[in-house]
Formats: sequence, structure tokens, C-alpha cells
Amino acid sequence: MAAPVAHRAAPAPSPAGVLPRKEKPPLARLPLAFAALALAASAVVLGSHYWSLYRDTVMARTLLREAEEILQDTALDAHPSDLDGADHRLAEAERRLARAWRRLQADPLAALARRLPLTSEQVRAVDGLLAVAADGAAAGRLGISAAREYHAVRGQGPLSEKARAVLDRTRDPMAAAAARLDVMAARRQDLQGLALLPPLEAALGEVDDGYQQAREAVGSYQDASAFLPQFLGFDGPRTYLVLAQNNAELLPTGGLISVVGIMRLNQGRIEEQAFEDAIAFGERWLSRTGQYVEPPAPLKNYLLKGWSWNLALSNWSPDFPSAAAQALDFYYRGGGRPVDGVLALDVITLEELLDVTGPVEVPEYGVTVDSANALEVTETLTRSPLEPGGDRKAFVAALAERLIPRLVDTPPDRWSLLLRTLERLRDERHLLFYSSDPEFEALARRMGLDGALRASEGDYTMVVDASVNSTKLNIALEQSASLEVQLDALGDARSRLDLTYRNNLPLWEAGRDPDVVYRLMLDGLYGGYVRLLTPAGSHLTEIRLDGRVAGAEEIGWESGKAVFGRFFSLARGEGRTVSFLYALPAVVRRDGSAATYRLYLQKQPGTRAIPWKVKIVPPAQARALSLEVDGKATGVDAGAGVEVTTDLRHDREIVLRYRLESPEETP
Repeated sequence: MAAPVAHRAAPAPSPAGVLPRKEKPPLARLPLAFAALALAASAVVLGSHYWSLYRDTVMARTLLREAEEILQDTALDAHPSDLDGADHRLAEAERRLARAWRRLQADPLAALARRLPLTSEQVRAVDGLLAVAADGAAAGRLGISAAREYHAVRGQGPLSEKARAVLDRTRDPMAAAAARLDVMAARRQDLQGLALLPPLEAALGEVDDGYQQAREAVGSYQDASAFLPQFLGFDGPRTYLVLAQNNAELLPTGGLISVVGIMRLNQGRIEEQAFEDAIAFGERWLSRTGQYVEPPAPLKNYLLKGWSWNLALSNWSPDFPSAAAQALDFYYRGGGRPVDGVLALDVITLEELLDVTGPVEVPEYGVTVDSANALEVTETLTRSPLEPGGDRKAFVAALAERLIPRLVDTPPDRWSLLLRTLERLRDERHLLFYSSDPEFEALARRMGLDGALRASEGDYTMVVDASVNSTKLNIALEQSASLEVQLDALGDARSRLDLTYRNNLPLWEAGRDPDVVYRLMLDGLYGGYVRLLTPAGSHLTEIRLDGRVAGAEEIGWESGKAVFGRFFSLARGEGRTVSFLYALPAVVRRDGSAATYRLYLQKQPGTRAIPWKVKIVPPAQARALSLEVDGKATGVDAGAGVEVTTDLRHDREIVLRYRLESPEETP
């Protein structure tokens, strides 16, 4: 059974023979993330005849790892002495690798081995690995040069205002590092397809891992250097519609849009910010125009019940570009001014950012907000206004007016914490961005900020929950998922997904003010509408509620995915299981007797790390070859099935490779 892993799935090798960078590179990892450029450990066991060569390669490998550890441990806060130490190790590793390579070229026995069928590929691999490792060391030194430029810029002043200067100063060394990685990729391509001994095969795997990390870091830098100056208004002022989503009342892209705001950035500075109650915004539009916009059927039947669709509930599509476009439509209907994009965040974003800034005082409400109490304080102070007839969401505006300047003025010694936090929020889909400008949206997609439904090869699963009973019960809701996939010899699948929910309100409300509990939770009845998104062509067999067959309320399409939906209710203290049984044609890729099943699990924005269990049962006449979870190989057993226990802290990808055997081959 595979344990949860924190790495993304590695894509298939590119035509160049090396691993391409991830679809979602790390968010704005400025120079020191290039610690990964220490790379390529090439331990080549050559025997006692080549002791000095062996000693140089082993020492170089040690130096590369030491340099990587130094930079990874210190991250963006590396002291100049740390950089000097890492640079010294990389330079010495580069020197030893070059010396080992020269010795190997001049050695007569190696020259003979290059001509012999049994040894030629092994010696060729040693040649290539030494050269590739030297390229990695050189690229690492260029990354350190970029880090030094970063430190030269870093000083007093907001990170947002320094971003352009940082990018300008680090551009040349990063371009040189990218060029060195291109050379490294070309050398790696020359080693493609060689039949290698296990030690060399292992060394080649380390090279690929190191190259992958380095290419991701460089790609991240390149994307950030294109995205950030535009986003921060260095190429002209930028105005954004800000959607504050409350995931205590979960909706498809993160939660009920409780607060809507405007933020204007110019040269990295916030020139303007203003926030208001999103529901009040919609009510003004409705009272002024009398318009009615037909809601999606589940919203109409369970929540709005005759009211028009509006801005607060505009995010019904789980595809954030679609939801953001709908939010803009309602915003402009309500008289909103033109904006350059949409930025969405949720309560988890607030909690995480408060960990960066520290507690924030809001004196007019007599509270201090920190990461531990942010949700409860916000819910308590926004469920009803401070003054009769007042704005219910005024507290959020007051908090934002104090929090955002604190973030902008984050001191340099906390920049790395801020950047890591933003990266994590991006990866876990608590921070989303959309632009109607196709080029700017493409940059957001490469940065992993777009929140779009992911295209996938093979199987795909996304569970989309929505609270449709106007309570904050998602605070107290416990969830888990169990998916079983049975594959047949034709490459089709029959799947069953069990979603288990428990309303833990009795535990949550213990010790809390009953009046506050009632205002947030009403009578404690959770009304949930759950949708399952699967590949186009999927066929729903049935939906069950606690084992009893129930009809589907929705069978449709969303951004190229099949969608099946169903409402369920959950009283306080009650548990329930919603089961989807469905069939999927041709989800396995075949190449003769070799087969690959790939399952992409996409996380819903606004949710936490929901536990998942996945069981994959290959065809009866199949032998499992390998299992990968997020690109990391795990143990595999060709028995009754392959099981993976993980969570959806972020997207996951599971890849099972197996071979179909003829009956006479089957034991």
C-alpha cells in the first residue's frame, strides 16, 4: 500500500529524451530555488584499475549533494557564506568531473572497451554521465550567481516593488543556466536507449531527476519573469476584481463569494482597494434592473428557489476560467468598472497569510485576528452587522485594509516564507487567477494559477461538492473517498466511487455560544449537491445513497468532462455514503501486450486534504510491472489489485503499468 507522497507526477519523457518541466511550475521561486541545479549524481563503479577516476567521481557526487543540501536548507534566506560554500563545492565537483572525463578519454583500456560489443554502451554511458554531471555543476554555479544578484537587490522595501529589479538583475545568469540545461539535455539524449548495468541505470535516473528539478526551476523563473511585471503593474496599472470565497459554505471553485472587491496595482504598489458584501452588490443590481438570470438547476431547486442567479453564487462551474467569466458578467451587470483580471481566494488563504504577517489588530471591532481564530472570528462578525442596518461584511473590508499593507511590507527576512506560502496556496488551489486576455491567461495557466479543469490522458476523477442549504456546515463536515477501478483486457474500466460524509456538528458546537452556533448552522441540517466529473464517454450505471439505488439528478457535460450529480441531506451527527457506479471505455493505453492505466485525481478548490483510497484491479491475465504515485515509484503486487492510500492536498496522478499475458503464460 503506497503512502501519501508530496511530489507531482512526472510526465512522460519528451522527444528529446529528458523529462520536461511540470505543467505547473513552482510559483515565483526566485533565484535560490535553483538549489535543485546541484543535480546529477553519477556514481560510476569502475573497479580498482580506475581507482583515481572512481575517487574523483564519488567525491564529485558528494560535493554536488552537499551543495544542494546547503541551498535547500537555507532557501531564499541563504547567507553569502552559504552561497560561497555551495559555489566552492560545485566548482570543485566540476573540476573533478572534468579530470575524470579526460582520464577516461586517454585510457587505452577504455578505448578498447568502446570497440567491444559487451562494454561499448557502458563506457559510452560513463562518458556521457561525467559530462552531464559537469553541466549540472556549471548550471548550479550560474544559479548561485543569480542568487547573489538577488541578495544585491534585497533590502528594505516591499517585495512587490523590488520584483522588477530582482528579475532584471537575475535575467542574464538564468538565461545562461537555461542554455547549459539545453546542452545537458542534448548529452542526455545521446544516452537514450542504452542497455546499461544497474549502477549506471541508477546514475542515469538521478541525472533525470536532477534535470527535471532544474528545468522546473528555470521554467518557473521564466514564467515568473513574464507574469509578475504585468500582474504587479510595472507595464501599466492593473485593476483586479477580487472574490473572497468562504469555504465554510463550499461552492465549486472554493466557496460562497461573500465579499467582492477592487484592487489596483501600479509599479508593485497598491493604489486602491475597496471591498463590499457580494450579496448586497447583487441585491442592488436586482432592485435597480429587475433582471432575472436563470440559475443552474441545482441552485434553482435547492438554494435560490425563485431568486435570480447572482454574483455571490456565480462560481457554479468547477472550471475557474468559466466561473470567473460568469462573475465578471454579473459584476458588469451591476455597474462594475472595467478590470484586467479576477483574483479569487478563500479562508484558508487568509489563515496562511496571517502566519506570514503575524496577528492583525482590528480595533474598531475589538479583536485581534490570527491564523488560529481567523475563520471563527470572521464568521461571527460577518453573519450579522455591527450596527443595525449596517454592512454584514464590513469586518472583512476592515481586516483586508490592515492585512494587505502588512503583506506588501513583508520584511526581507520573511520573503522566503511568503513565497513558499503563495506557492503552497497555488498548489492546493486556494489562490486562483483569471484574465480575459488570452496571452495573460496562458501565463497564469503555466504558473498553475488558472484553476481550470485539467486535460488528462486516460482516466480522470474530480468530486465537486456544493453546500446548498445556506449554512456554514462545511466547517464541521468530515469527508473521505474510496475508488475501485476494475480493468478488462480490452482496456475498458468499471468503477465505483464511494463518498462518505459525516456531519460532526455536535462535536464542533461543544463549548460555543449557542446563539453564534444557530446563526452559522441554523438547525444543523447539511444540504449537499455532489457532482462527479469523469472522462467524456463515461456511462453512469447508478447512484446509491447508503446502498440504496437513487436516481441521478444531473447527467451532462462540463469543459469536455462527463458530469453526474445528486443532492443529499445530512442531519447533525449523521453519516452518509454517496456511491457512483460508472463505466469508462478505452481508458488504458495499449502497445502490444504492454498496457498503461493513468488516473488523474483533481482537487476541488477550497477543500482541505480529503483522504482517498484507490484500488486498481488489472485484468485477470495481467502482470503488474510498476506503479507510480505522483511520479514516485512504489511497490507493486500483481495479486488481487493495487491499492494507494493518499489525500487530495493537491492533485494526484496514479500510473499503473502492466503486461497482458497469454493464458499459457499465466501461472
